[in-house]
Amino acid sequence: MLHYLRHTHGTGVSYRIVTLTAFADGAALAATRERIDDGDLAALSGRMDGLRHDVTAKVLR
Repeated sequence: MLHYLRHTHGTGVSYRIVTLTAFADGAALAATRERIDDGDLAALSGRMDGLRHDVTAKVLR
C-alpha cells in the first residue's frame, strides 16, 4: 500500500477511506489477485468485504 487516506468526520463525506496500491508489473498484480481470490488472502478478503458499505476500484496505468 502506497497511501492510506481517511476523511475526518464532519469534513464532508464521512467514513470514506482511500487506499493507493502499486505493483511492479501486471504479473505481480495477477499473482496478488489469485491470492485474494483463491489463496492465502481469501479469508481476510472475505472478512474485509463484510465491513464495506460500497467499493469503487480503478486500475490506473
